[in-house]
Amino acid sequence: MLLLAALHQQQGDATSAKEALRSLVEADAKAENLPARLRLFSLLAAQDDAKASSEATKVMEQTAQLYAQRCPHDIVGLATLRVLAGTSDTDEIQNLETLNDGSALSHVAEMCLLHLALDDASHLAHKCLIHERLAEIGASEIAPPTRICESDAALAAALENTPEGSLWYIKDPAVQRGQGIRIVRGPVDPANVKQWVPAGRRVCLQEAVKPALLDNAKFGVRMHVLVTTAPEDEALRVFVSRDGILTKCGKSYAHDDTTPLGQITCTSVQRGEAGFNREAVKGPASELWDGFQEALPLIDHAALRSIEAVAGKLCAKPSLKMTRAQLFGYDFCFDDTGKPVFIEANISPQFQDAKKLASLRKSLAPLLINTLPRLLRKDAPETFREPCLGWRFVGQVESS
Repeated sequence: MLLLAALHQQQGDATSAKEALRSLVEADAKAENLPARLRLFSLLAAQDDAKASSEATKVMEQTAQLYAQRCPHDIVGLATLRVLAGTSDTDEIQNLETLNDGSALSHVAEMCLLHLALDDASHLAHKCLIHERLAEIGASEIAPPTRICESDAALAAALENTPEGSLWYIKDPAVQRGQGIRIVRGPVDPANVKQWVPAGRRVCLQEAVKPALLDNAKFGVRMHVLVTTAPEDEALRVFVSRDGILTKCGKSYAHDDTTPLGQITCTSVQRGEAGFNREAVKGPASELWDGFQEALPLIDHAALRSIEAVAGKLCAKPSLKMTRAQLFGYDFCFDDTGKPVFIEANISPQFQDAKKLASLRKSLAPLLINTLPRLLRKDAPETFREPCLGWRFVGQVESS
């Protein structure tokens, strides 16, 4: 019935669509399938009459009640539903301490945005696909020099004539959290390149840039980027967090060092080290690095260009007149001039560090999470410019 209603709507048969929707509302009155109910809401909201609008509000109110019963810890998700229903536009969370369940805030994107995700974010988050898309639109300058290699032979050929002493990262797109990265110095003897490219996959070969240093260590910054649809024109709105999570490497930087501890800015590669201290290597970027504010305009530019590169994938299906959104974790390193270098985007950024570190829990995480639901409002670009909130509206990208 839902598909029938959608088909009638797309074919312009308004009367049949309304009849199908009305039947669906009656049949679905007691349904407990959250994705189906959200799609039902979107179909009703697309109808241009007062009765359908009233039914849409009722469906969303019922969905919010159902979600509150199923996921009582996810206050953000509940607030999102209430905002979409038009029954609330206020923050529902006071601080992270209200979420005591360890899993309740591990991956905000999957919960607070529920089943409202964009169509296909894999092209943005895949280490190879995103660089191919950036090259297609002439935006490769926001990332390190990158080559995609589909075999050991191709990788060996790419590394054989690299400059003496140059540093290269070989990344397996299927592996995350700083794992699956091989660090080598050029040139590389082709005979040594054996099974470096997993069967049936490709690897991303990136040249290391001369990095900016903090306390004589390489560092990176995780920025949160929220992308929402604007149903009235199917454009993509892009919001970037006002602050970032800075992480330093576990030891001092040396250009000829090929160990993950000195080259990869991810605490996953440090946790097993004796004496690991999270507070010593991680915290708010605005407090730890003097160059952060100056780098923000170029961070915004990189975020917009990356979204532009995959916009047709993120919003590929016909709109059902409903706001959709997805939260990404963007990782940047910085060259020795302070210029941000886009490394990758993660589909489901974790917030465990934000829960465990007092500095992040106080200055960054509540500002980001409390206001997520309100960013889905139609007037969000105009109402979320205040410096006290955790997000900045940085631009809009056409989806077609």
